[in-house]
Amino acid sequence: MKNLLSVVILILSSSAMAQTGYGGVGVTAVDASDEVSLTAMFARLGTDFNKNFSGEIRSAFGVNSGSIGASGERLNVDLKSLHGVYVRTGIPVQSFFPYFIFGPTLLDFEYSGLGFSMSDSESDFSFGVGADIKVGDLITINIEYMDYSSKGSTDVTGVSLSFVAAF
Repeated sequence: MKNLLSVVILILSSSAMAQTGYGGVGVTAVDASDEVSLTAMFARLGTDFNKNFSGEIRSAFGVNSGSIGASGERLNVDLKSLHGVYVRTGIPVQSFFPYFIFGPTLLDFEYSGLGFSMSDSESDFSFGVGADIKVGDLITINIEYMDYSSKGSTDVTGVSLSFVAAF
């Protein structure tokens, strides 16, 4: 996975391929196996390779805790971080850009309670759908659904809203 991340970052940083850069911030409602709901703030930085393809990196951190388990035996769950490298592909329709998104994601969780604390990391191939809606020459509102991880017994999904500016 490190090799894939290195290649994608090299492509994203290549000014020869980049036509338009963009960056933004957003909020994601993260759901882990329908047991715990968390909220994360994220930043994204990307480049448009052409009108149909873009690539981006994202980094997020959790802003609230959730809990799982039976009454009296609850575990606190925190999303410590979420990092991903993604490719987006779609077809622009005037000021609307519906797209598919996919790429690797690394998630870090922390569990505490019942007299202990532990961290857990997992990585998986993520995919989703979304749409960019232009609200100005350089400003876009973005909505998106992602399946971040489906490994083991935990499915991690998220719905996000973000504001993006081109540069």
